[in-house]
Amino acid sequence: MTASQPQLDSSWWDQAELRPVLASRDVAGIFRWLQRHGWSQTQIGARTYQSQGEVSEILNGRQVKAYDVLERVADAFEIPRGRMGLAYSSSAEGESDKSSELTCEDRRDFAGAVASVAFGSVSDQARKWLPEVPNSLAAVPPVITDSDVEQVGSMTLEFRKLDQRYGGGAAVDAARGFYGYARRMIHSTADQRTHRDLKVSLADFSSMLGWSFHDIGDQAAARRFLMNALVLAKDADEPSLAASILYRFGRVSMQEAQPVEALKMLQLGQLAAQDAGDPAEVARLHANEALAYAMLGKHDHVLDAFARAEHEMGRADRAGCHRGRRCISRQATTPAIRRWSTTRCLVTQRTRHKPASTPYALSNSRNRPSPSPARTDRAEAAPSTESSCRRTCCVRTNWTPAST
Repeated sequence: MTASQPQLDSSWWDQAELRPVLASRDVAGIFRWLQRHGWSQTQIGARTYQSQGEVSEILNGRQVKAYDVLERVADAFEIPRGRMGLAYSSSAEGESDKSSELTCEDRRDFAGAVASVAFGSVSDQARKWLPEVPNSLAAVPPVITDSDVEQVGSMTLEFRKLDQRYGGGAAVDAARGFYGYARRMIHSTADQRTHRDLKVSLADFSSMLGWSFHDIGDQAAARRFLMNALVLAKDADEPSLAASILYRFGRVSMQEAQPVEALKMLQLGQLAAQDAGDPAEVARLHANEALAYAMLGKHDHVLDAFARAEHEMGRADRAGCHRGRRCISRQATTPAIRRWSTTRCLVTQRTRHKPASTPYALSNSRNRPSPSPARTDRAEAAPSTESSCRRTCCVRTNWTPAST
């Protein structure tokens, strides 16, 4: 006879006696509570993707500090992650997301948190920047296969198409809801390769979701979902994806007129892209580094960053195709690339004549910069300057910035 499923009541975690247990991340205390309500060690382990022996060790005093284990326990038993200090609670997140303004201290903490994750450590400081993942009513499969991972990838592509065609607002609510469902599959049973592939797919989905929030101007939510994506990408040991996520962090910082913070994100991304052997991504990061320097009015640094981007473009050309994901073609002379080239020239020209204290506004165009609306009159009024800049900058048209 099959044993009946023991009771699980999410209202338990609101009880006063359990609040200190959750706040101190006392996993043994959580397991003992579950045992008192009919859960066996084997049943607990099945929900948290642990063996019965591991559960027994925890009950006998083994301390649990690993973030992924704490997260599995919280999600498996419907514990609000904010109660365990793994993220802000939903109410706290709602209050925080009303404004994307951060204090100087917040920004220092945030930059340190991103750096700790980029170098492989998910600290308590980093956990507070993670999003509250919405609950899903639909049950996830207890055992996942390649088809489940492919489903996440397919949904990522579909939401990305909606985002690109109609803007982030068209897909962000539905995408967030699906992510709440898909994220729970990480606790299902699967072999090691499938679990890793799932983490990569979830990281890509969370990155897309963060970019959608960025597109609609909600930079606070963008930071949280991008941080979540970075944690998953690092956990899956996927440096190329981590580099792409760090690029997006840089774009969010530039949109908030924080070029110094953007430079930190982009330079961390360069390390990840170099580790991945990904010259096209390194080129994109250097090109955006030039934009951050332009915001600071540092002309020499702009030229140096563009030169480095040109060098990496050449390496990508010689490689032919970037890791099977993005082909580098000398015929890629699309309007987007021409606009990129024009902007490069304008940025370079402006930094020659503007004082260092003058910031340069960037549009909210995703993935590629465009001249600020406030400056387009100057660009249109001086075609000879732009043409001269085109000749002197050696603009190439053989590299396509990655899509969202």
